[in-house]
Amino acid sequence: MKGVGVNPVAGALTAVVLGGVVVGGTVLALHGVSPKPPLMVVDGVAASATGIPGVTKTADLKLEAYPDSAPITWRRTNGGVGPHPGWVSYGPTTNIQLPANTLVTVTINNYDSGEPIPNPGYLASVQGTVGGTMTVDGKTETSIDPSHVGHTFTIHNYPSDTQESLFVSVPLPAVSDDVMSNPPEQPSAQNPYGWPPHVVKFQFVTKGPGDYAWNCEFPCGGNYAGMGEAMSSYGYMSGVIHVV
Repeated sequence: MKGVGVNPVAGALTAVVLGGVVVGGTVLALHGVSPKPPLMVVDGVAASATGIPGVTKTADLKLEAYPDSAPITWRRTNGGVGPHPGWVSYGPTTNIQLPANTLVTVTINNYDSGEPIPNPGYLASVQGTVGGTMTVDGKTETSIDPSHVGHTFTIHNYPSDTQESLFVSVPLPAVSDDVMSNPPEQPSAQNPYGWPPHVVKFQFVTKGPGDYAWNCEFPCGGNYAGMGEAMSSYGYMSGVIHVV
């Protein structure tokens, strides 16, 4: 099961372009048209020593990857969940502001299932993080099983002379279909589905001011071999990180 109401991807893709360009085996996809999500401002905290030259601040960013958009409260209007309740989504928003030159600790709870990922040698590996690693449920990893990827968290900026280059890509391991079919708990505000998420943590360093695109690089939407709908839509699996 890959999301709710989303057709599964048939077969692996080696490279797909959706209104963008391929860089290093990954896709710089243009955002689809959808309502602008609210801005989440993440403030930095002064740190006396980070061990990284030029970095004097730290910040914490917390996100979730959901198999549908129901838990995302800003989409709820008149008791509903927005125009696409079955689309996979990052939450609480994909419009994020981070301070420049800051060590950011990211925690992502992935509640979604998955499938084999395109370009497994590249997109199933951790790239651009501090130390080239992440932790998955507390265990340090540099890659995950490419046949069980839920989503990726991938930051990239379009080629530009006005801002520095930034590339970070972290794969999120999938929750098994068996666990999702037989959740061990009742849904709650803390756990909207009743099954435990995979908890992924990693660190990266922001560069100078600029707007950096970020999205999931797993074909998790409908249309265009999984590259459309939720995957390319702002506020679902596609967003912007504003570095200020």
